[in-house]
Amino acid sequence: MKRFATLTLSLAGLVGLSSLAEAQLVPPPNITSVPSRDAINPGRVQILGSSLGLITSARINGVEVPIIRNTGTKVVVGPLGPRPPGFGTAEVRGPFGNDSAPIQFTPTLEGHRRRNTVTVTVDADDVGTYIIRYNRSLLVTPVTDPGIHYQRFFQTSGPGSGVLAAGVFANSEPVTLNRPFPISIGLVGAPLYVQAECAFGPGETLRSYTNLVTVPGFPVIN
Repeated sequence: MKRFATLTLSLAGLVGLSSLAEAQLVPPPNITSVPSRDAINPGRVQILGSSLGLITSARINGVEVPIIRNTGTKVVVGPLGPRPPGFGTAEVRGPFGNDSAPIQFTPTLEGHRRRNTVTVTVDADDVGTYIIRYNRSLLVTPVTDPGIHYQRFFQTSGPGSGVLAAGVFANSEPVTLNRPFPISIGLVGAPLYVQAECAFGPGETLRSYTNLVTVPGFPVIN
């Protein structure tokens, strides 16, 4: 009986060592990039990287999505339905680890202030046009305009509003612009709310607002 027990422990130890060695030999999943998708019709999402062949689940913005196929260098998930434009996270999980990377659903807008200059980056991942507007206050309830995807968060005319920039997407690359920070009397410390309206697609027939960006105002010095 003692010999039988010793043999059983030895086999268990060998199995444990084998599993440990396997885990050490297989590198964890590594995401190198997630190509952007159109927020109006995102469809399938490709997650690119290495050691992705053993992935068992994937999530977009924390929500699990079906895996259509996966190889060592690519995981295809979806299809996804229309969603708000903006920035999010793609995540993969497997027996040898997890990894995540940013994803954007275009059109998107980024913005910040440095001294008296506002820098904005608008991206439609397509050719087309854009107009970037601002306001000093937000609507109580965002509105949906006919024929335009997503919501508008402020009035586009009236006191405190204006156009920061307008132009053309000559290609699928994002456009970065620097503009003077609009100064309003009595609103020096107020933030600037910025949102763009983009037209793109065949004949620029697709129209969508971007995500909302809040640019901090100048500090009020008492």
